[in-house]
Amino acid sequence: MRKYTIYLLSVVFTVCVLPKVSAQKSARIYTDYQKNPVKSILTDFSYAGYHYGEKAIPNLPLKVNVTQRGIIPNTGADLTVPIQKLIDEVGQSGGGVIFFPKGKYCVNMDTTRVQFLKIDYDNVVLRGESDAPNGSVIFNGSNLIQEKINPWISPSVIRFGYIIQPTELFWGISPLSPIIRFDKSGSAADPGSDGTILKANLLTSVIKDSHKGDTKLMVASTKSIKASDVILLGMYNTSTDGNLIQDVLSYKPQDITPDLTVAHDAGVEGVASFQYLVEVKSVPASNIIVLKQPLRRDILLKYKPVIAAAPMIREVGIENMRFESAWDGTYLHHGGGKYSPRLSMIMDYGWDAVNFCRVAHGWMRNVSIDNYTNPVYMQDCRNVTIENIKTSGHNGHCGVKLYAHASDNLIRNVRFESNYTHILSGEGNVYGNVFSQIDYNFRDSLAGNFDFHGFAHRTYSPPAWNLFEQITGFDRINGGGAGFNMPHTAKYNVWWNVLAKGINRPTELFNHGIWSGKGIKTGHYKMYPGSIIVGYRSDNKPLLIDGTDNDRSDSLLYVEDLNKGPVYPISLYEAQLKKRLVIK
Repeated sequence: MRKYTIYLLSVVFTVCVLPKVSAQKSARIYTDYQKNPVKSILTDFSYAGYHYGEKAIPNLPLKVNVTQRGIIPNTGADLTVPIQKLIDEVGQSGGGVIFFPKGKYCVNMDTTRVQFLKIDYDNVVLRGESDAPNGSVIFNGSNLIQEKINPWISPSVIRFGYIIQPTELFWGISPLSPIIRFDKSGSAADPGSDGTILKANLLTSVIKDSHKGDTKLMVASTKSIKASDVILLGMYNTSTDGNLIQDVLSYKPQDITPDLTVAHDAGVEGVASFQYLVEVKSVPASNIIVLKQPLRRDILLKYKPVIAAAPMIREVGIENMRFESAWDGTYLHHGGGKYSPRLSMIMDYGWDAVNFCRVAHGWMRNVSIDNYTNPVYMQDCRNVTIENIKTSGHNGHCGVKLYAHASDNLIRNVRFESNYTHILSGEGNVYGNVFSQIDYNFRDSLAGNFDFHGFAHRTYSPPAWNLFEQITGFDRINGGGAGFNMPHTAKYNVWWNVLAKGINRPTELFNHGIWSGKGIKTGHYKMYPGSIIVGYRSDNKPLLIDGTDNDRSDSLLYVEDLNKGPVYPISLYEAQLKKRLVIK
């Protein structure tokens, strides 16, 4: 028997230690998965994270100490320009570790313009000496809001992949027909969107059906594709009633509610409602590519499948650092009322710490983020590991948010010591991500919620195949977002061994705010179609789904051991990773 070392399981968790629990029994759904993974509604989550868990995050040698280049902390001077110059210099020379000794490094101090640090080269790592308050601190002195278009993807203090993908627009496979509707929610922080998108460059088409569990794709040509490329695999709605979106959601949107505007328009506009970032393992023939991981769903010719280019930056990271800001903490979700549209945008989106955009195989570890309304964004990236993270400071908007095509990322060992309207959040084609060992330190009587915002952009579809496990301090699955972007999720998102807190009376697990406002008390789970709930429990009053906690299984919901304690395996991700990396 040949055994691989399971690197991702050997991390020393320094931020939080979750309560030890012993599983009462093996979950039925896991037993069925082991017997036949292809037929199971559970997906294989073991491919999440840096190099699929097959390599350890490297401890790279030091390239340069910033103080040796005249970048001196604790002076109060704006260091944005010299730090950026050094990042570019190191990147152009092949990369390396840029070391920040202890001290406070101020950036973006000029309130009359927006400045932020951009990492656009492979192998660039920012390393500090410590994430403690007296450690290596990057201090942001001013907001970073972009007001006129898509403020929700405003710049962050550190933005990866900016040259490949600027902040103003979302990116992806363009629709077959013109966008027919201008989208604007009722939020004061929403300037509206006409559906304009950065168009992914189409490379080839898929010419033969492939099925769940397959790794080979037969394509018209592999001329522009090589091993290790990340590509964007997409399929279109090819009927006016949206045949693909019906497949993705497990139902006809028209049968649920007339409010689902983007879902209803998908067929008319011919959007690619399935768009998934995948990595090429090999190109063995002129019309065959082999993927690094098996397909999670069928790729069928009736949906006109295509492959688009997805340039990425690789092997980049942030470690042993602290982020602080001058944000005064003024916050009301989406502002409004006494707040102007501009201030509403700033409090929602103007203070963002880190955005991993178009990154493959990167990382952030041993980092504290204090006083940001949006600490971490992950946008159009794959196989990024974020671990040993702590947030603190004022309460804000989104804790860790996955956007657009963020796929197969691993977010674990995170401690939230500040509250966010959406603590863990996802929008768009975010697939295969794992959130593990997450703890919210219940604060100010404010609940911690799981959150999904649906399509994010009308050319996408909602999040699918994401895992939330070994999580404490949250209460419910409580999606938000504009009504036209519903439903909140697509199929097969999994909640596994979650311990809810703050439940003081029997409470419905799923909440769709629009229906709550209309007094509709049942069926909210339908806005999260295909959800898988296993070992979800409360430390106080029970959680219910349409008034009951009975086990059940149908096309829209799987429930096992709700309110009955943890199940085996305690970590689904680790169990699947261990099984995959031990090969006969």
